[in-house]
Amino acid sequence: MLWVALLIALILLYLFRKQVTVVVGIVLLFVAVVVLYIYNEDKEHEYEHDLIKISVKYDKIACSPEKPLQVIVENTSYRVAQDVKWSIEVFRAGYSGNVVKDVAGGDPWSTPYRIDTHLKAVEKIIVCYRVPPLIEKYKTSRLLYRIANKKVTFL
Repeated sequence: MLWVALLIALILLYLFRKQVTVVVGIVLLFVAVVVLYIYNEDKEHEYEHDLIKISVKYDKIACSPEKPLQVIVENTSYRVAQDVKWSIEVFRAGYSGNVVKDVAGGDPWSTPYRIDTHLKAVEKIIVCYRVPPLIEKYKTSRLLYRIANKKVTFL
């Protein structure tokens, strides 16, 4: 059946070369415009996502002994961030293994953190959190903390 459709397409292409060429050109131009639009939207989303900066450090003085992780979330974009979520990875100095206890079976959101307020353009929020559950007892002040799995939703 496919060979019949191809045969008819070849006959039409031979009989109406100019018309088919124009139609194919218009269709290809339309497809190219759609692909470029989708690519541009993805790049813009990635760029805006990178404008939300999140840093974490262990600081019992700025925070408290119960919640010693100081997290700074900064919106350097021109849009309002409606929801900002992330997880925290914890490492021992000189080691590459994450020592956060896996409570969700490999889910990267097993230690989800978020801010529950809208983050206006060019606004910074400083929040204190508890250290996530660890696989063993470590001196938490000597561990290295890193933000992972950042997810941002804009208004």
